[in-house]
Amino acid sequence: MSGDATARTKPMSADSDPIGVSFIGAGPGAADLLTLRAVERIARADLLVYAGSLIPKAVLAHASAQVRKVSSAGKRLEDFVPLMIQTCRQGGRVARLHSGDPSVFSAMGEQMDRLRAAGIGIEIVPGVPAFAAVAARAGMELTRPGLAQTVVLTRPGRAGSAMPEDAHLEGLSVDKSAVLCLHLAGHSLEANLETLCKLYGEETMALLAARVTWPDEILWTHPLGVLLRRAPELEKRSAVMIVVNPRQGGERSALYAKAGGRGDVDD
Repeated sequence: MSGDATARTKPMSADSDPIGVSFIGAGPGAADLLTLRAVERIARADLLVYAGSLIPKAVLAHASAQVRKVSSAGKRLEDFVPLMIQTCRQGGRVARLHSGDPSVFSAMGEQMDRLRAAGIGIEIVPGVPAFAAVAARAGMELTRPGLAQTVVLTRPGRAGSAMPEDAHLEGLSVDKSAVLCLHLAGHSLEANLETLCKLYGEETMALLAARVTWPDEILWTHPLGVLLRRAPELEKRSAVMIVVNPRQGGERSALYAKAGGRGDVDD
C-alpha cells in the first residue's frame, strides 16, 4: 500500500476529525447490541436525532446529559436536517440513530445527499441488522449447505415509499430454495401473508418476529397458512419481519469437513 493510501485510511484524532454527522445503526433494540464505536459516537454527540419509538430509552442513555435529543418520528427531512447542518457548522457533532443497520430501509441516503450538498462530513457506523437479530433469537443459521445459500432482503410495497415495478413480492423471481426476509411486514400484515401463501404455499414454514430483543418480543414459527390465521392476534406493529423457508439440517459444510482442509476461510 502506498504512503498516500495509508494516510487516507489512518484514523484521525478527535481534534482533527472532519466528521460532522455519524449515521449509526442502533441494532434491533437491546441497548447492549451496539458496537463500541456506536456507543462512543453517541456519548460525544451534541445533537442526537433518533427514530422515535424504534430506539429504546436504554440506547439513548449512552448519550451525555447535555445532549439535545430530537425524535424524527412524524417529521419531514426539512424539519431536522437543517438542525443537523446548523449544529455541525457551529462545531458540534451529530449522532443520527437508525434502528437495525442503516444500509437497508432507513432513508439514510436522502439525508446524506442533503448533508453532502451542504459540505458536511459524514460517516456510517454499521449496526446489527434486523434479519441477523431474528436469526440469532430463533437460534438458526440462515444459509445451510444443500438447503439454502441465498438470502433475499426485501419489504412489501406501501403508500409513501416507492418500489421498482419488478420488486413487488409478486414480481420477484426468487428461487424457492432461498430464504426470504420480509422487513417492515407489520403494515397490512394479513395481506402480506396472503401474498406469501400464494407464492410459496400455505404449508411452507416461516418465522414471524416482532420487536426482537425488546421485552415484548414475539417469535412464531408456523406454516404460512397458520401465521395468516394468527395474524389478527397481533396489534398493529411496524417492526415485524417474516422469514420464509428458515430450514435447518442440510449437508456438511466443506469448511470443517476434514482435518488439514480449508481452514478458517469464508465458505
